[in-house]
Amino acid sequence: MFAAIGYANVFQQAGIMGENFTNFDSIFRVGRGFRHNYFYSKEFYDQTVLAEPPLELEQFVKQWMGTYYNISSIVSNETLVKCDTSKIDSDSDSEDDKEPNYDPDDEPSDNLFDLCILLEEYNFDWAQFMDAMLTAASTEYGDPNFTSLKVSPNNRHTSMKKTDLLIQAALTPNSRVRHNETNSTTGVYLGYDDNEETKLFTVPLSFAIVIDDSGTKYVYGTDDITNNNSNIEISGSGLYTYTVDNTPVEFSWKDWSPFYLYPGNGGNIIINSTDLIIGDTPVNKVGKFQQPFNGSDQTTVIQAASISSSAGGPYSPLNPSVYAHTFSIGSYTIEGATLATVWRVLAGLAVGLFVGVIIGYLPLVFCQSRDDDNDDDDDDDDEKKKKKKKERIGTIMIVFGVCCGIVVACLTGVFVGAGSIVIPNIYDNGVERVYNNSDFDAFAVCSQWPFPCGEQDSMIIDGWLIDNPALVIDIGHHQQKYDFDTTTSNSSNNKYTLKVIITNTNQKWDGDEWDHAQILQYFSTYFNQNIPPGGFLWGPGYFAPYRSPQIFQEYVSTSDIDALIKPIFDSNMTTARLNGTTIDNPSFGVYAGQQVEILLLNLNEDITTLVVGKDNVEKYTQPLADMTRHIASNQELVERVRNFVEN
Repeated sequence: MFAAIGYANVFQQAGIMGENFTNFDSIFRVGRGFRHNYFYSKEFYDQTVLAEPPLELEQFVKQWMGTYYNISSIVSNETLVKCDTSKIDSDSDSEDDKEPNYDPDDEPSDNLFDLCILLEEYNFDWAQFMDAMLTAASTEYGDPNFTSLKVSPNNRHTSMKKTDLLIQAALTPNSRVRHNETNSTTGVYLGYDDNEETKLFTVPLSFAIVIDDSGTKYVYGTDDITNNNSNIEISGSGLYTYTVDNTPVEFSWKDWSPFYLYPGNGGNIIINSTDLIIGDTPVNKVGKFQQPFNGSDQTTVIQAASISSSAGGPYSPLNPSVYAHTFSIGSYTIEGATLATVWRVLAGLAVGLFVGVIIGYLPLVFCQSRDDDNDDDDDDDDEKKKKKKKERIGTIMIVFGVCCGIVVACLTGVFVGAGSIVIPNIYDNGVERVYNNSDFDAFAVCSQWPFPCGEQDSMIIDGWLIDNPALVIDIGHHQQKYDFDTTTSNSSNNKYTLKVIITNTNQKWDGDEWDHAQILQYFSTYFNQNIPPGGFLWGPGYFAPYRSPQIFQEYVSTSDIDALIKPIFDSNMTTARLNGTTIDNPSFGVYAGQQVEILLLNLNEDITTLVVGKDNVEKYTQPLADMTRHIASNQELVERVRNFVEN
């Protein structure tokens, strides 16, 4: 979020944003960038975009983090008791002497106590936490009504009136309805009917909230399949829900194997309902998928912010196939690292042979060496005696070596074999325990939040599983808005180059495969060969498969994009300029023939995004303030942005 604030201030300095205007035609977002703040809170806009760096921006960051510190400090005694692990680790016999097992110097991701506090205080509900944090922060900076607003075009403040907002999220292809909190008896699937067959989706689906002058609307990444481009106003965009009763309570890899678990070989974005092996009843058609949040025009700031930032959503047990996808990566890795029976035998033989040689052969070499030293002094009788003795010793040592080798070989095979069984079992047990634990359900956000999901709803999670950083939905929206003509190449609408600025708030670029993949996936590249745009793709570093977001015809490799990276003096930040020509991608409404130029801004700042607990809030406040100030104060970055826009 704070990197986005720094970049927004840079755009103001470059002349793209101002007190009563912005030259951005649209702004798209995914994750925790909170771009809606710029649209619906004039106070936020004035104190960030229009701030005078470095002091005003630094002060704003500290103020926000101070609010976060305050809400992190209000913890009930009941929560402290639940999260206190000192009974396990403390040697003290007195309950009064036992302190929570907490080390403020640990990295936040390792600090289970703080994470437990956060989850317990907000009922393990991501949306509830977002509501509390944004309400407290906006009240502190002077806009207490911000979180009660709907994301409608009329609520945009003056500076953003002419700019569209696109919010990318992901609709899970199936969900579970728990009964009595801990038991799951009903699976809900998204799909459609096709020639008397029921088709079900296997991958997370694009779900975008688009706010422009025409209103607020939902755009689904299934319109090309379920809607046939006939009527985008259909509830759920042509999606229907189907249920399977008696869905097993226990987790099983086999149950979810039809959804193409990692690495997704031969995957498809749809399957026939008859392919399901889950439950003991046929698939039952319930009805149309209900529009989330009671309709697009009723969507609130909190709902929009929650669904697009629920990065923990893939770990929610209420998204069974996405949950299985996510954990199948670890299972596949473990399976690949363990040895099959034949390899355990060979490993044992190899180790046994080595041990046998060491024990049985080396002493003979040593004895032979000593005998050679004394050969000149031996007479014939002594030589014969020594030869017989050496033969006996040699036989004994060889037999002993072979026996030791056999023992070691057996032990090696047993221990390697045991590891290949124990480790996967431990992993699978952990996956099942989380799956059965309702505490993790609300890591994803119900499409009717704050109300529970029913049999015509689904869960919504962070849009990074669809398209990070949400470029494709924006280009599709832009082409439709300006009637991009796909049939007449000489149309005036086809002759301009669309310019896009992508802010990549990453921690590291060099050697990070996922960081490269999120940009490379827009082009033809090494991991999407022979996959049609909109087809089944499992990109490097992604938790689940998704519809391919390729929209450019050019081929770009890792080395190609690395060659375009330009460093910024006295900064970790880098930039790159890329060019592409669009191809048809019906899943995102993108048409071929559009020239696009991209300015990529890489942050490359190694600061964790998981700042949990008051001690860590305090620890990272100044580094985050310094980072924001550094971005906004970098005049070389301002100049590169200005040159990109003007040229």
